Amino acid sequence: PWVRVPGSFATPLPDGLTALEAAAIGVAGHTVALAIDLMELNGLAPGSGPVAVTGATGGTGSLAVSMLAGLGHAVTALSRKPDDGFLRRLGAAEVIPVPDGRRKPLESARFAGGIDTT
Repeated sequence: PWVRVPGSFATPLPDGLTALEAAAIGVAGHTVALAIDLMELNGLAPGSGPVAVTGATGGTGSLAVSMLAGLGHAVTALSRKPDDGFLRRLGAAEVIPVPDGRRKPLESARFAGGIDTT
């Protein structure tokens, strides 16, 4: 089955991204890309300071960590799951465990930006 929509509904693939890669990223990756784009339009740049990502071990959070790190941002990953090195392999510069909501790391002004996936 096919669907016909106005061209303005479609997002062109960035150079170097195949249709298969785009399908693998899906909606979560598109959402993260939009959030990063908006933060960068508002002045966020590599070197501005760390960028916090909550829910970093989840699907959307892990994409955010990887994409931000790939763009050169210093990423602080926040997760309730124990760190087994996964987040650092994705590019996180720092991993902060958030056991049960008692700590509120986003309340401090130490982050230049953030993606809250929770």
